[in-house]
Amino acid sequence: MKKRVAIILFGSLLALSLCACGSDDGGSATQDPATPPDLTGVWTQVGANEGDSYQQAIISGNTITINWVDPESTALYWAGTFAAPTTTDEPYTWTSENDTSKTGMALLAATSETKDFTYEDGKITYEVSALGTTTNVTLERTGDAPAVVEETAPDYEATIDSATIETDQYTGDAVLVVNLTFTNNSGNTVSPDGALIVQAFQDGVELDLALLDSDSYDMGSSSREVQTGNTYKFQEAFTLTSETSPIEVNVSDMMVFSGDPIATKTFDPTTLA
Repeated sequence: MKKRVAIILFGSLLALSLCACGSDDGGSATQDPATPPDLTGVWTQVGANEGDSYQQAIISGNTITINWVDPESTALYWAGTFAAPTTTDEPYTWTSENDTSKTGMALLAATSETKDFTYEDGKITYEVSALGTTTNVTLERTGDAPAVVEETAPDYEATIDSATIETDQYTGDAVLVVNLTFTNNSGNTVSPDGALIVQAFQDGVELDLALLDSDSYDMGSSSREVQTGNTYKFQEAFTLTSETSPIEVNVSDMMVFSGDPIATKTFDPTTLA
């Protein structure tokens, strides 16, 4: 895998070098000299020829994203912050901070914490370093940025609010009572136990649900249906296997079979009343 990545990087850097030697004509956007330049849009490497590997950036809002582009694939190179110019002074330079939550797992992404960009005469320049070679890249605007799609709320939201430990009066077992909040955005009427999976673990092993008879525990709360657009508090109870081991509580969407839980929280049973 490392050898393959090195080959891809070498080919990309070679293409970058050829592009850097290419034409530097045209492509600059017309800008009102009285207002700061608007850099929002798609920016493509100057001199890129069809079939070459080149870099293309999208500036939108307060972010800049740069991809390696070739005829068969696109790979992330940079995802970071963007600070728009506030004056007409040129050259304009900003330092972008790497968003490692996006670049951390990208094989061809830059690993530096920051990257400096310069805008002048309708073009953006920056350095690309890989395999001991540094190349200057020049971009020119080639289109508008894609429309920003507003994120919609997930169908179900949940928070793990608090927990207490009760004693089962029949078995003598220690029982964890978890207090949760459920929000239904799905457009349908549904109960928490029809939408969510609530699990608790001790020492890496899932705990059994408890049938606790207590004034402080509403056993039927998780099965009450909630109309869309409403928020509701409910409880779950679990029989502990240890009164000292930490307890991890996870809440997941019943219809999502991978990814992170909606909510997670760890409790220390020795500190719970």
